[in-house]
Amino acid sequence: LTNDTSGTGCVATNLTKIHFYNNMSGEGGCKQFARILEKSSKLTDIRFSSTRAGKYGSDIVTSALDVALEEGRNANLEKLD
Repeated sequence: LTNDTSGTGCVATNLTKIHFYNNMSGEGGCKQFARILEKSSKLTDIRFSSTRAGKYGSDIVTSALDVALEEGRNANLEKLD
């Protein structure tokens, strides 16, 4: 999602909705989710719950989201769950 291996662009840049929930991804998954948030600029709907992320993993995701919003990315965000 975050690499342009085919020359068609990074998939994450075109996402409008991402639901990341009910899994056991832990901190490693949170790091990857944060990478997607860093690349995304068109998100309108984000769901992040029941991931067993813990405090550290959740801090990684919220920090990435804060930076994205401060930089004007995902300005059209309508739903954050």
